[in-house]
Amino acid sequence: MNREQVHIGCIDGKTIALRRQGDEFVLCFDRAEARLSKEAAIRLANLLTSSSNNSNPEKGRTYSTIQRLSERTSKTTETLADLLEEGILEVGSVLIMTHQGKDHYATVTSQGALDLDGHIELTPSGASKWVTGQESDGWRVWSIRNGARLSHLRWKLRSIRFLGDNHGYVLSTIREKRKIVRRWINYTLDNGLDPKAFDEKTIEGHLAERKLAYNYAEATLHYYRSTIRQWCEYCEDSNW
Repeated sequence: MNREQVHIGCIDGKTIALRRQGDEFVLCFDRAEARLSKEAAIRLANLLTSSSNNSNPEKGRTYSTIQRLSERTSKTTETLADLLEEGILEVGSVLIMTHQGKDHYATVTSQGALDLDGHIELTPSGASKWVTGQESDGWRVWSIRNGARLSHLRWKLRSIRFLGDNHGYVLSTIREKRKIVRRWINYTLDNGLDPKAFDEKTIEGHLAERKLAYNYAEATLHYYRSTIRQWCEYCEDSNW
């Protein structure tokens, strides 16, 4: 049972809180509790966010809260809303997964949820369970139509956010390091490898490919190695 409780608003100075309990949400207000289905929680999010104007920083937070509480099978803290925010995914994008020989489709909403022909799920894993009836990592089974898996897009998101905000580097250095990391991620994914795993043999294979194609100097290769090592340590610290 997930007892995490989060504050989502106030009425007359009294806190409105939400927590996950089994397959339901529990709304807590003024010492009273009410159980909500996921769909009811979404309607609540619609009500609260639609009453906020665009300049209100609280707008949209209820949705992200419900998304975070909903994600069961994946340890990731990222959401589809994060992909939308970074421009990696677009509203209206159609996702596809295949189950028992049949293709199933989901459309990405403006809140970062998934619309399965009128049924709304807040997370990729929730959407895959709706299709299959079983728990699974939805990031690995849903793909952009004629494109990459969501898990690949998540790695792209992580590369964009590599080193975070408090990195101490100048902007040009940050951009170069993130570019190196994106190339590393593409190389590992193309070869069916783990982008976060530090493996000397894999790194040397990647660098040999870059040197052959672009005739990199040894100093450049050294910079690549140190950046990839830094990335792997960053992944370990992030517990990915």
